[in-house]
Amino acid sequence: MEILTKEPPLKIQSIPINRINREQKDYFFRLANPARAVMLKKDVEKMGQVFPVTLEEVDSQTFRILDGHRRLAVIADLQEGKGQGEKIKAAVVPLGAFSEADRFALIAKKNAEGPDAFGLFEKSLFLSSFLDRGVNRETLARETR
Repeated sequence: MEILTKEPPLKIQSIPINRINREQKDYFFRLANPARAVMLKKDVEKMGQVFPVTLEEVDSQTFRILDGHRRLAVIADLQEGKGQGEKIKAAVVPLGAFSEADRFALIAKKNAEGPDAFGLFEKSLFLSSFLDRGVNRETLARETR
């Protein structure tokens, strides 16, 4: 499997939350962190949604979440019952545009650095999951240096 050398431009869209399969957690590798969840909720209440989540089209009516699971959960909870149409800003990967290796590279890039980077255990879950999905060891090693 090869990594795309040029990431396709991801269009930012406003997506109805009810079109996102929130039960599917195939690409969720975070450990529970109640303090981080409270801080994220306060940030969203204060500033709104600053960063889009990353979704992938599954079909013409459904999306799966690749990155931003906690943001989605917080925004959905805050919007529930407020009659605002319950939408979220999302960078959308078009149907069929990504291989597993491409998904791996995107998630690795978004979670490799910074104050909220994957911890050691989260990184091991992440790597193991993509190894099981057929992404080869050389790609895993190269993309997580």
